[in-house]
Amino acid sequence: MKKVLVYKSRLLLVAMLLCVNVASGQQSTEVYIPIGNSPGVSASESIIGVIRSVDYGAHSMDIDIGDSVRTVRVGDETRYYLDRSRQQRSSSTGKFQDCEKGQRIEAKLSDNDNVEWIKIEAG
Repeated sequence: MKKVLVYKSRLLLVAMLLCVNVASGQQSTEVYIPIGNSPGVSASESIIGVIRSVDYGAHSMDIDIGDSVRTVRVGDETRYYLDRSRQQRSSSTGKFQDCEKGQRIEAKLSDNDNVEWIKIEAG
C-alpha cells in the first residue's frame, strides 16, 4: 500500500510540473501568435475588439466589441505584444503607450476585468 501511495504521489508531481511547463511555454511564445489564434484562449478567455478610448492615468481602456463596450484595467504585470503579422514582419513586445484609439486588439482577461496580456495590431 505504501509503494502505491509513493508511486501516485510521484505521478501527481510529474503531472503538475508538466502543466506548469506547458503554461509557461505558451506565455513565452504568445508574442508570436497573431490576434485571434491563441490556442485555448482566443474567443474563450479573451476579447477581440477595437480600442474606443485609452485612459493612461487610470490604466484602463474601453474596447468596442460588436454592439457593446467593455472597460478593462491594465496593471504592472500586464504584458503587451505588437502583432505585425499583417505586414509579414516579426511580432515584438510592446508597452501600454502603444495602445491607441482605433487599434484592433485582443486582451486576455483575468479576474475583475484585469488584463493578463494585450496583443495590439500594428499599423
